[in-house]
Amino acid sequence: MARGTIQVIYKGHQSPVWVVAWAPTGSLIASGGDDRSVHIWEPVTGKTLATKDMHSNLQALDWSPDGKYIVTGYYRELLDVWSPLTGELLVTYHGHSDEIFSASWSPDGTSIASSSMDRTIQIWHSMTGEMIQAIQDLWVESRTVVWSPDGMYLAYACGNELYCAKVQESQNQWSSQLIDTLEKQYGWIQCIAWSPNRHYIACGCDENAIIVWDTVVRKRIGAFHHHTSVVHAIAWSPDGTYLASAGDDKTVQLIDTKQWRPVYTYLGHQNSWWVRTLSWSPDSHFIASGDHDGNIHVWEV
Repeated sequence: MARGTIQVIYKGHQSPVWVVAWAPTGSLIASGGDDRSVHIWEPVTGKTLATKDMHSNLQALDWSPDGKYIVTGYYRELLDVWSPLTGELLVTYHGHSDEIFSASWSPDGTSIASSSMDRTIQIWHSMTGEMIQAIQDLWVESRTVVWSPDGMYLAYACGNELYCAKVQESQNQWSSQLIDTLEKQYGWIQCIAWSPNRHYIACGCDENAIIVWDTVVRKRIGAFHHHTSVVHAIAWSPDGTYLASAGDDKTVQLIDTKQWRPVYTYLGHQNSWWVRTLSWSPDSHFIASGDHDGNIHVWEV
């Protein structure tokens, strides 16, 4: 198939889609949004296999590394861990005091990191809901938190500041370091992605920009301005070849990470208002992107 060829358009949702996540096995996609439900479906056929009604509108969703569980976060202070096929609830996490912005499962499957309007980032046991550590007293809420591929670090943003936290194993405590402060013209950071080799961190910003940092030499290596509005979603392909981003300009953009240049713009969502979520297939061949109309496009990369 040619790049941009649509494999399927999933139309199971009746309202805007905020979260889409491809299962680690590659055989399932989970999605949710303002219809207060999570749908589990096949990316090849678009067939719905299961739906689950949730507490509230969905804002966060991630699969466990083994694909057996999903964590979901809402416009309220709760997060749930549950089975995507049986719907069985394993644990509800009550540590936050305000709506949830993001949730990220650790690569070893033991922990989940979540960020909230309550201006904390909390790390907790995925199977018990017991809090491990909280990063508190942030100067503003963090809209995104992401584990590094090796599970040694957490990247998170506060306004226009990018932080990296590392666990101190002897004390089981997290220490945070300010990585960079963006200039005013870039706005606030909305989304973060690690490269699969942990060499780079990329973030999408309010003012149409994507910023990339080299974590080895610890410096900013580039700023990309091919979007024309807020960048809400960003994700590295599992093979590290491309960086994909999506936003309010209704496009999904691809950057070639070997030459660091934009190579493709997906325009399939132009009849919608925005695209605010995307996810790669584990084999790096497809992207699933969700829009304001409740449609999710699965297309060839």
